[in-house]
Amino acid sequence: MCDCLREGQATARPPISLEPVVVDGVLNTLARTFVGFRSRIWLGSPGNSFELKLLRKEDVNGQPRKVYAYALVSCSQRKDGVLMVQASKAHYYTIDISGANESDPHVQRFLVVPASVALAFVAIEITVSKA
Repeated sequence: MCDCLREGQATARPPISLEPVVVDGVLNTLARTFVGFRSRIWLGSPGNSFELKLLRKEDVNGQPRKVYAYALVSCSQRKDGVLMVQASKAHYYTIDISGANESDPHVQRFLVVPASVALAFVAIEITVSKA
């Protein structure tokens, strides 16, 4: 199962209708797994910390989505990111937007895209550079 949880990849969703509590549990597991990989890499260096906060739960086209903010923090820098975990009728998705927080205009444009369009881009890791 872990091979399917790399950034921007989908995990197959069973063809049967699942109770909302089951789908919510899967979204939680996807978020925890992604965060586990991301934080372990960052926390391997002394003085680094990792922050995660659930921003909101959404219903997009009848399917649940959770949006998280995360930060990779060291003594000299802070790297913000946004993580979305999304259920569709056929798959579960993790979408990572690294390099900016939710209030960044680049991130805002991505977050307001309808889920059917946004999920077409899950194979792309979005990195926002600040020049």
